Amino acid sequence: MVHSTTVNQYNSQYNEVKRFITENNKSSLLKWLQWWDKRRNHVMDAYRDVSAPNTNLADVSHASTTHCGGSNLNLIQTAVLDISDCFKYAEAVKGYFSGVVKAGSGPSYQRKQMILEQKANNRAESLLHELDDQFEGGKAPQLPKKFNIHG
Repeated sequence: MVHSTTVNQYNSQYNEVKRFITENNKSSLLKWLQWWDKRRNHVMDAYRDVSAPNTNLADVSHASTTHCGGSNLNLIQTAVLDISDCFKYAEAVKGYFSGVVKAGSGPSYQRKQMILEQKANNRAESLLHELDDQFEGGKAPQLPKKFNIHG
């Protein structure tokens, strides 16, 4: 279910898991399945926005401040620390988007864009295959024979 690229694939796999649970008398697992299903928008590829960040970006700033001696400061010291961090982040972002700086241990910006593009292409391809299957199976909705576009 996690790697489903379309909602229909996710629903199909969800129903298969649910059927497996009921057929094998494992009703205690239904709550587990429902728990994950409620969080599908955050975890499952079929429901996640392709361009959503992997990390809560506020957490990164908070962790940086905490680890760099940013505790027990007065208001002026906090403002100076915050403003200097803003300048550092602005320069780091410029370097990251120009490809000069690679932040963290993950993929570079260019690589991340390639990965996102590949995911979008895979999702589009999966949708096209689903549509092809529906038309070949005769399940696709069809317009009435007397349908007139102009009214």
